[in-house]
Amino acid sequence: MSQAAPAPAAGWGAEVSALARHAALGLDAAQFAQMAEALPHLDAMLAALPRDLPFGAEPANTTHLRAE
Repeated sequence: MSQAAPAPAAGWGAEVSALARHAALGLDAAQFAQMAEALPHLDAMLAALPRDLPFGAEPANTTHLRAE
């Protein structure tokens, strides 16, 4: 595990355990630790997504070619 990853929020373990049980995932301790390490990075990526775009906004991965 990385030493650079911040600790997950309090109560995260119980929530993820419940979700994993609901999804019928059998996580061992190492897999659970990896999820705990990844969570703060996922939260940061989600926070960086723009929220003020109109519903019909084009995705960033589209390309518009000009007809020549």
